[in-house]
Order: sequence, then C-alpha cells, then structure tokens
Amino acid sequence: MFQSIIGSTFKAQRPNKVEKMQTKITIILLVFWSSGGGGLELFKHKKISVAEPLADPDPACFNWHAEYYQKPDVIAAALNKVVYPTIASCFNVTRCASKYTAPVPKRPSSVGSGNTFAIVLTHSLERPPRARFRPESLWGFTQWQKKGVDTVLVVPSCDNPTRKKESGKEHAYCADEGTNRFNVPGRGGNYGIFPLTADERDFLGKHNIVIKEVAWALPPGLSYCYGCAIKDLIRLHAFSLLEYAAVAYFDFDVTLVGDLLPLLQCAATGEFMMTEGSFMSPLNAGMMALQPSKELFEMNLWYAKHAVYTDNITDFKNFKGGWDGGGAIPGYWPFPGLGCGQGYLWTLMYGSGLGRENGPSPLAREAAVKFIPTHKPARLVDRCIWNYQREDADDKKRMCRPDFKCNQVVAMHKAYEQEHNIAESATVCWRHQVSEP
Repeated sequence: MFQSIIGSTFKAQRPNKVEKMQTKITIILLVFWSSGGGGLELFKHKKISVAEPLADPDPACFNWHAEYYQKPDVIAAALNKVVYPTIASCFNVTRCASKYTAPVPKRPSSVGSGNTFAIVLTHSLERPPRARFRPESLWGFTQWQKKGVDTVLVVPSCDNPTRKKESGKEHAYCADEGTNRFNVPGRGGNYGIFPLTADERDFLGKHNIVIKEVAWALPPGLSYCYGCAIKDLIRLHAFSLLEYAAVAYFDFDVTLVGDLLPLLQCAATGEFMMTEGSFMSPLNAGMMALQPSKELFEMNLWYAKHAVYTDNITDFKNFKGGWDGGGAIPGYWPFPGLGCGQGYLWTLMYGSGLGRENGPSPLAREAAVKFIPTHKPARLVDRCIWNYQREDADDKKRMCRPDFKCNQVVAMHKAYEQEHNIAESATVCWRHQVSEP
C-alpha cells in the first residue's frame, strides 16, 4: 500500500522533479480491516525527511511478467549492474503538458498550413491497392484537423513503376531491385511496393491528409530484420518531420477517443514517449510521441546501419543477441516485435530498460553520446490511457491504475468487441466507431 502511494522510479523513467521540500512531511496511513465487525486502524504518525521529492502516485509503467521475465538480480549480475529496475511510475503527461507555453493551434488544418502539431500514420504499401485506406479508419485521426492538428501519411516513393499481376489484376509495382529500400539480406524474397493509385490520392486529398513520400521503408544499410520491420521502421521518418513542434505516431488500428493535445504539448517540450506492451513485450510501437529533430533522426540512421541483429536462442538465454547484443531483456526469449520496431526502439531509445547511456548495446550507448547527449531520457506513459491494448477483463488482473475507467482512454489500440463475448462495462472497454467529422 505504501509503495502504491508514493510510487517508485528508475533513472530512465524518472518523472520531472518537483521542488524539493525542505520541511518534514507527516504521512498518515489509514488501513481498513475487514475482519470481525470491521473497523479502522490508525497507524502511528510516521515522519519522513524528504531528501528526494516524492514520486507521482501513478500506476506502474513497467509491469513485471514473472512467468516470462528473468529474475531482476540474475539480469543485473549478467549485465554487471548493481540492479535491474522492476517498477517505474508512469511519466505524468498532464503535468508535463502544463509546461507547454506556445499557443494551441486553433485554425483548421490544410496542406502546408504551418500547424504546430501532427498525427503521423504510415503504410508500407506492400499489398495491392484493395481497400488499403477506409474512411472509418481515418475519422478518429482527421477529426483533430478541426483543432489545428495535421494528419500526415508517410509512404514509400516509387519513381519508375512497372506492372505486376496480383490476384488476376495488374497494378503499378516498384520492385526493390537490390536497392534494399524494402528488402534486406536474410529476409528472403524480393519485396516491392504497390504505389498509391490516383483514386487513393484523391481519397486522401478529400480527407485533407498530407502525403509524405519517402525514399526508404527500411533504413539504409540495415543488415537483417524480420518481415514486420518494413511496417515498423518506416515510422522512423516521423523523427524527421522538422516542420512540426511535435508529432504523435499511431497504428492504423488505433481509434482516438479522448483528448490528444496534452500528449502533443508534452512532446513539444522535448519528451519522447511510448508505452509498455500488453503481451509480455516491454514496449509497444503502436503509439509514439516526440519532438522531431535532425539529431534524433540521424542517430536512428546510424544505429540501423551499424547494429547487427542476431536471433540465436542460446544468446538470448545469456542476455545477448538481438540488436547489437541488447538481448531480449528483461526476458530470455524473444518478445513480440523484438526483430522489428519494438525491439529496435527498446534497445536504442530505452537501453533495454536501463536508459540509453546504460543499456547492454554498446552501439546504442555510443549513439546516445554521439548524437543526443543532452536529450531527455525516453519515457513510458500509461498504456491504459495512451495506448489501451485490451487490458484484462478481470479487475484484479488488469495492469491499470486502481481507479481506471474506460472514459479515461485517449487512444484505443486493441479493444473488446462483440466476438470476445465479454460484456462492456466501466472498466471493460469496447471499441465504438468514430462518426464522420
């Protein structure tokens, strides 16, 4: 109980410090007993001399999956560290946003509007143009144009398309042809893309979506990755959108149902934010908020070019392998997305949970010093609010704050729907279609 009141932090996730308190604080802990006829027990006054500010009373943002993760002391010993952190309070987005001083944009968005913020979507265009973009998947994002937030779609470019027959129909096609824009050694096959059609461009234009065509979906020089990396690593282009003070990337299957502005305002102060995954993954790449910067983008290009990915199971058991020896920490088996964007960003940006300067990947440590030595540490924010991922329907098993309610959710990533046969309630969140703005 006491820990849930004062919270707990580790270096990589420490919330912004409040003013240090010079006076002594008296904390009274009240605990209700359920035995007998009930009653109230009052603990004796406990005086605490505050040398460090009390942590925010926020939910844990790094939940320990004991059935999958190795014991913290074992990890620490293997990495020659004093300790491997097990709990960290979520970074407080609302408090951070209060430090944002620039005016919130209010005018309607348009291409080249000069707006301060943007929602970023990406598409790898690997499959033929059959219902790749649907109105109902966009309305949750484009409705924010009314508040001056641009909607940006990042896709691979295709300058000299050929033709390819797929499912009995011919489409424009751009083969990789050894350039490794979409294919890397070890991935197998010869991948290519089906560029945007005229109809798709017209559709996106009607929804006032800014199209950013980029030269690569996989960073130049990437030596190896899993197939999902083409969908994941094209997101790194969000780091280069310097025309915006802050951007928030979301997967297409996310529905925005709450107030997004605090997240963007917080990112504009220089914070990099993601959330934990819900299925034994320390990170989920479906949401990412940041302030674009040339240094951040160049750091990712440099790391992708130099970091070699390996997937030897024996290495993982010894906390090695993965991206430049960063392993699958804190697990000893590849977590979902390790060979793609989730593992890449967890190793580089979060130092596998130890912070960029202290992580197990030597190249990640070098990159942090080389490119962004003065940047703030990467933060984890509350996944139940900013990246809801179908949290457990059992209140006792749900890894959300005790007072969690569905009306607190801002970004609904994975939600309960009719086929799950679980009743909707104040804490069991269903996805409801966002109506056309």
